[in-house]
Amino acid sequence: MGKHTMNRRRFIKTVGAGSTMLAASNLLSYKAFGQAPFFRVGWVKQDHHTSLFVAASEWEFMRDNYGVYLEPVRERELYNLVENGQKLAEIEFIETLGASNMPRNMAQGQFDFGLGGHPAVTFFVDQGAEMSITSPLHSEGAALTVNPDFPADSWDEFVVYALNADKQIRIGYKSPAAVHPLIMERAMQFEGIHFTEDASDQNAQVLMINMKGAGNLIPGLQQSLLDGFVVNQPQPALAEFQGVGKTIARLQDLPPPGWWAGHPCCITSARKDFIQNHFDNGVKLLEVLYFATEFINTNFDRATEVASDWLGVPLEVEQISMPNSQYSMEPTTQWFNAGHVWFDAMKDLGKISQLLLDKTPEQADALVYDFSMLDAAFADLVDKGLR
Repeated sequence: MGKHTMNRRRFIKTVGAGSTMLAASNLLSYKAFGQAPFFRVGWVKQDHHTSLFVAASEWEFMRDNYGVYLEPVRERELYNLVENGQKLAEIEFIETLGASNMPRNMAQGQFDFGLGGHPAVTFFVDQGAEMSITSPLHSEGAALTVNPDFPADSWDEFVVYALNADKQIRIGYKSPAAVHPLIMERAMQFEGIHFTEDASDQNAQVLMINMKGAGNLIPGLQQSLLDGFVVNQPQPALAEFQGVGKTIARLQDLPPPGWWAGHPCCITSARKDFIQNHFDNGVKLLEVLYFATEFINTNFDRATEVASDWLGVPLEVEQISMPNSQYSMEPTTQWFNAGHVWFDAMKDLGKISQLLLDKTPEQADALVYDFSMLDAAFADLVDKGLR
């Protein structure tokens, strides 16, 4: 990746000194009796978080090439954050169910730093949660998948069928805060398709169904509870591999035209008390994730093997899935603009209703993003000649 060119992110800070800050809790890092700081990182079992998997699995590569790395204590559970042989902190990995659930779990204090969905964090900030998006991580990588016998093989054909079908189409999604129903509903709104989430509304052409977890989507298709679903990879690839579904559209290609290209999906985020009290360790963790992202983009075949291993899915599934994604921690102009599209779409669909309701996208940026740790990480890497 090239040099970072975004100057505008320098103005993006936390809500301010007047914001209510929680005191350091038992979940946050500490130094006592010679112990290293300790904190917890939330992650989700999906290939959008491959940078974390690579950081943990390829730690010797990180150590030998960059000097900052995650040294395993208990594989996939506990790691030492190390720089040049010096232990900086201990990090516990906490698996959470769904990138859209990550901010809820983090707000509840289950962990301090998390990988999860961009709109989901925005939603929780709007609700008053004391957290911020701390860096980009991943873009795109989601799809509309339907039953193999569904009478459409493209989005255009889906629209024609939905507008003329005599039977309601049932489309599942994993969580109301996920990016995927948001894109699908905005696209149907654009096409004039009447959709609902109320099962009693038989006049709607499409019924959107909360399946309460990505793991329920493929079984829902197999059991004919659903005609299709919208979700992140690797579920669409896995449905194809198992022969129980066909992907008819990438979500980034849905209308309104050009809205979703390069759309932010997963990001890193942190509780504000973590940023305030444990800034330096957050900087080093972002450096590790940056190097892991570079590894994905330069050693893609190995990265797919790592993802396959962590997720417990066949390698062939990840070879289908991961090319649909973009892995980058660069907050470019395009990334910010795509985030503004998210914000406007969330407002249109009533997903923004409180703190951010009267804000422009640019005003919301200052409340949603805090890239101070990322700024410091990038500055450090530039000083070391690693960026």
